Amino acid sequence: MDDKKEDYWSFTDQANYDFMKLRYQSRTALLDEAIKKRKVLADSNPSDPYYHRYAVSAEVADMRSDLAHFMKKIEIMEANVETLDWIHQQVDILQGCYAHQKMLAEKCRIDYGVVDLMLRQVTKLTKELRDGSAKGSTGAVG
Repeated sequence: MDDKKEDYWSFTDQANYDFMKLRYQSRTALLDEAIKKRKVLADSNPSDPYYHRYAVSAEVADMRSDLAHFMKKIEIMEANVETLDWIHQQVDILQGCYAHQKMLAEKCRIDYGVVDLMLRQVTKLTKELRDGSAKGSTGAVG
């Protein structure tokens, strides 16, 4: 049951976040609105019956403008996180390639050692066969 609730809230949170991105995407319009409402508040007088309404409206417009700014910063940070995630994937791929190359180099080193040992044994054997001093050899080849 908890997983279903968690999925529901995750979906709801994402939907709300996407709506907020759409709602606060126009920073310039929200800033212009905040400037206009602050101007109305500055032009009004505290004895005006709507003064408190103008003050609250200006404050809300300022907060919406601030929220639009924060949403833009969050968008930039999300892009940076996606870029870093991509870079980490590329680094993981490179580390895998390096490990594979290292393994191949180690195998080549081992193979080189085996081939070198065989070459020394074959060289020794051919020398013995040429000199006729091979163990159990009669000196005749064939």
